[in-house]
Amino acid sequence: LTVRMSEASDAARLEATQDAASKQTAMNQDGPIQFSFVVNFYNMRREAERTLTALTSSYQRDAEGISWEVLCIDNGSDLPLEEDWIKSFGPQFRLIRPSRKLPSPCFAMNEAARLARGRYIALMIDGAHVVTPGAIREAADAFAERPDAIVGLRQWFFGGDQRWLSA
Repeated sequence: LTVRMSEASDAARLEATQDAASKQTAMNQDGPIQFSFVVNFYNMRREAERTLTALTSSYQRDAEGISWEVLCIDNGSDLPLEEDWIKSFGPQFRLIRPSRKLPSPCFAMNEAARLARGRYIALMIDGAHVVTPGAIREAADAFAERPDAIVGLRQWFFGGDQRWLSA
């Protein structure tokens, strides 16, 4: 089963993010990229849409003046993510296809991290996580205070127990 967004939904997202994306592009051209988000996906188109939307300039709060890129790994999905679809989230989104497809995502994550242009790299090994609207601002503030810090985000689960505890 292919889960595709409607053309109207694609157009609406493009229109809604156009202004924020142009500001983001201008920031990226004016100076170094602060963050590179490396996100791994495998057979999760629906989740990819939610995750990538949460990393757009229009979704993130108080992120003016912060530049970032999002490297989206399609790690051999049965129905691969399309480059145009990835780019529809904004100019800072890039599709990465690993040179080797292995059961573990580690090779693909490392390969994509080598392509990262940001000063700091954020690894999202599970592409089914939605980053909260102020996460990028909070990370930037943490690094401004302690440039050598390691910043992690707590994962919250909705519904029943965390998946490894569920029957």
